[in-house]
Amino acid sequence: MTTLTRLLVNRKQLRDLGICICSTHVDRLERAGKFPKRIKLGTYRESRVVWRYEDVLAWIEERAKQTSPLKDDDVS
Repeated sequence: MTTLTRLLVNRKQLRDLGICICSTHVDRLERAGKFPKRIKLGTYRESRVVWRYEDVLAWIEERAKQTSPLKDDDVS
């Protein structure tokens, strides 16, 4: 049986993955090289954009590694 893994995520699905920052901030982070590059699905200016699922997951993992535990967090 073949399983299809998610390949792309749109802006709404970023929020579903726990990236609860506004679209404008995602755009700023991307321009600064601090968020994965988008893929534009059309040729016109207002074309829908998506991101590679694996790139977004890697970005989340990198943020998690850089986050220090809170003072009250149990680190056992």
